[in-house]
Amino acid sequence: MSGLERGGAYAFDAESYGPFSRLAKEPGIPCRDFDSTPPTPEEIMLVTVPFPSEIRMVAEPTPGKCPFSNRRPVPGAALFERRQHSPHKQRKKDPMIPDKLQKIMKRDGVVAIATLGPDGPHLVNTWNSYLKISPDGRLFIPAGYMHKTELNLTQNPNVLITLGSSKVEGLHGMGAGFLIKGKARFVTSGPDFDFMKEKFSWLRATLAVTIETAVQTW
Repeated sequence: MSGLERGGAYAFDAESYGPFSRLAKEPGIPCRDFDSTPPTPEEIMLVTVPFPSEIRMVAEPTPGKCPFSNRRPVPGAALFERRQHSPHKQRKKDPMIPDKLQKIMKRDGVVAIATLGPDGPHLVNTWNSYLKISPDGRLFIPAGYMHKTELNLTQNPNVLITLGSSKVEGLHGMGAGFLIKGKARFVTSGPDFDFMKEKFSWLRATLAVTIETAVQTW
């Protein structure tokens, strides 16, 4: 406890945490029972706990077991504690690219891409397998032509995309489809362009879509 009073940072195993927790609870410091389940990286957080000056060691620590005892004192003691499970704190899987949608992208099928321009809506098509997911979760589509689509997006970035496959289990048996809504733009240079150029040598641009919703429709 003397090391902790000086601001040392420690990680406890089951054997050492038991005596510590009993000693700390006497003056009213909240301590949970030891949990030996290995935590995930998302469950680890650093907390600072103030220790009253009247807490003292009942036994001297084993030499070599307190590597931080000579560090500069800081207020309280830093402890690593398991983060409580909370839907607001846990890292969630990106819901914009559902697993079902990714399965459809790997199957044969036609994609419809709708944009809106001054003279009304415009549709173009591509193949399911041409759709790729960027490292940051956007949807990339190789553009060989799509000049009207590009012109429309310069005035209105909203885009609707539909795709489906009869080979993927859907809501009512075999056959599944999605309606994607988002914002899109054409990219003709840089990392987003190079990412797709490596896969499709014929493209003139990457149609990069930031997904706002991806709803399974059937």
